[in-house]
Amino acid sequence: MREEIKLTKRLGKGDEGDEVSLLQKLLATDPEIYPEGKVTGFYGALTEKAVKRFQEKTGLESVGRVGPKTRE
Repeated sequence: MREEIKLTKRLGKGDEGDEVSLLQKLLATDPEIYPEGKVTGFYGALTEKAVKRFQEKTGLESVGRVGPKTRE
């Protein structure tokens, strides 16, 4: 059985904490999206670029912030 991982907050540049670390871990599972793979707990430029790549890859508007559609 696969554990379901859920992000619950809106996240954007400058945010920090456990949810940002979780987001970074999820992004790092795809080296095309987050080649740096850094899990720092801080939502900086690298995380923002990775989120934009994820959004482009999944057909979402590439805004670089994590809202309801990106969390889904």
